[in-house]
Amino acid sequence: IVWHCGNLDQREYELTAYIAGQAGIALTDHLAQPGSVSEYRNGRQVKNYLGTLALYGFSARVYHYLFTDGKLNPRNEQIVFFLKSKISQMTSPFSESTRRNKLRIAQVTATDSHIAPFTDFPCVMDLMDFLKYIKSRLNVKADVLEFRRQSLENLSKGPGDLASKVFSLPMSPNYFFNQLGRRVRTLITEQGYEYTGVYDVGR
Repeated sequence: IVWHCGNLDQREYELTAYIAGQAGIALTDHLAQPGSVSEYRNGRQVKNYLGTLALYGFSARVYHYLFTDGKLNPRNEQIVFFLKSKISQMTSPFSESTRRNKLRIAQVTATDSHIAPFTDFPCVMDLMDFLKYIKSRLNVKADVLEFRRQSLENLSKGPGDLASKVFSLPMSPNYFFNQLGRRVRTLITEQGYEYTGVYDVGR
């Protein structure tokens, strides 16, 4: 399960993060609403956060979560919820044909006209009401929760990008951004630094 988050206010964000943690739900944001959910919350890493899912690309964690051996996982094995989103072209790298035929899609929006024609599970209601409803009925089976959490944990165990770990002159962009990420992580987790996100679309 992936929750693709639009413009969440603070209360919505807190409740979304809580439910995701309790139910093993993966979280993504997009370029139209960067930082609607983020990698860090209250100085700690959010293990459920996969990164960006958007028209111009998506993070490696998102790719490895939704795809296996270069192919989108079977339609009956995953579902993407668009929360407070019109599912515009910018919010997703998937074509309309892919969204219609290869993805199960749920959409939560307070505006009926924003429901996309290919949405499998439309939900026209205020997001906070939706989140409260879900929280009050959380009852994920232990084996299902363990499977979801293990799936998220396994994303961090891959070999990663070798170029980001090897220093060279001139310095590669991969190495630079890896070092920058490590520095920002230290500032957040050890010095209370507040951070939302950086997007370099051109690269």
